[in-house]
Amino acid sequence: MRLLRNHGRRPGLATFAGSHKHRIVAIKSLAAWLRWMGLLSRAEDPTLDLSVPQAKRPTPKTRAEHVYTVKDLEQAYRHIPNPTVRALYYVRVHTGLHETEIQRIAKGDCIIRRLKDQGAIEATVDVGRKTGDIHRQSIDKGTLAMLERLQALDGEWPTEKTLARNRDKAAKASGCQPVFVGFLRHTRITLAAQVGEVVLPEGADRRRSHGRNRRVARAPRRSDHPNPLPRHLTSRR
Repeated sequence: MRLLRNHGRRPGLATFAGSHKHRIVAIKSLAAWLRWMGLLSRAEDPTLDLSVPQAKRPTPKTRAEHVYTVKDLEQAYRHIPNPTVRALYYVRVHTGLHETEIQRIAKGDCIIRRLKDQGAIEATVDVGRKTGDIHRQSIDKGTLAMLERLQALDGEWPTEKTLARNRDKAAKASGCQPVFVGFLRHTRITLAAQVGEVVLPEGADRRRSHGRNRRVARAPRRSDHPNPLPRHLTSRR
């Protein structure tokens, strides 16, 4: 480490095809630990002036590329062969939940409250976030059924290979572009904001509720042909 200088660091990093940021973080962490152990002084540390590359903010064009049309969503959903992947796809589109949150729900690490006389809102789900906070999500009848299907998996979660195989098969069968599960959250939020309808509990004052909660979700409108999207997506609380 003491012999490593600027002329040796960057050529060494350049020999790797990628992951420069993670490699820089790793070597800086190692140097920090050596300094903490008293094995390396700041004067001998060659990583202090080695900056960590910052991630570039996505441009509007890049964001737009990650938003699928309702037609693409419908066609992909219709042609996904694996029922478990279909359920995961359905929940991501209808709720915008993170995959880790859906996994917690599938494991039963959540509280589901069924509601009565609340219009399109069939139940609420309380699930923990990475930060430790509790996120409450309102869901409709179809989403509740899909969550119950995922809970019946008993810990068997689709692998990345399974998701990729079903994505490619659906794209080939439908003739549409491949739909990546990781982009469904952004797609759902974008479509809801553009063409959605506000969904409120039965009897709620639309004007007062909208002013109190600016994060209310909106539902994409249905097209003429069968649509996996519901008429109303539930509001986020």
